[in-house]
Amino acid sequence: MLTLPPSKVLVPKGFSAGVRKFVDAAQELQGSPPIDYEVLEIEVGQEYQLPSGYVCRSFPTTHSIPSQGYVLYSQRRKLRADLVGKSQEEIRQLRLAGEEVTDTVEVPEIAFTGDTTAAFLEQEPSEVGPVLADALRAKVLIMEMTFLCDDVTVDEAREKGHMHIADFVAHAHMFQNEAIVLIHFSPRYKRTDIVEALNTMLPPALKAKCVPLLNGIE
Repeated sequence: MLTLPPSKVLVPKGFSAGVRKFVDAAQELQGSPPIDYEVLEIEVGQEYQLPSGYVCRSFPTTHSIPSQGYVLYSQRRKLRADLVGKSQEEIRQLRLAGEEVTDTVEVPEIAFTGDTTAAFLEQEPSEVGPVLADALRAKVLIMEMTFLCDDVTVDEAREKGHMHIADFVAHAHMFQNEAIVLIHFSPRYKRTDIVEALNTMLPPALKAKCVPLLNGIE
């Protein structure tokens, strides 16, 4: 689930009713006043246009229930490649004649996997859609990392629908992201366990770009 400011929530198709119940229950438990929000269902391959030049697209992931991740793109205008080197006057004349002189360039800024196993990374190259490819080169990837040691095997982690650090390491070559924020650690691990596992098991190049989100973990 991806929450978008100020009051929009993107969810996989078919999950809107459950998400509404969850959000409403969380607000009640926190003693917060009800918030006005809109649940937006987005299917794999669809996109949602956001204000201020951003667009969100989804890609398939693998969990115990239907799941998907999201990529947030910034959209920018850039001078057409064939006009590079032209003078400002030439470009101005083209614009005055009604010709479009720029192209829209999309940059994958942030990707979010949600709950998933590593199986979503193992599709055949011909089956890897452009959104998944963009998720693996987004500036920041937010990815779950539930299991960190041998008390749960890789196969068991996959059966539970979650990521195992050994699977993460096995696919290290695929991550072209500048930074990877690791979340969703199993509550069986303490903060020291997580830090030690990442320092011990991640190869240096992968470890250098990984940041564990440890808020609320003792």
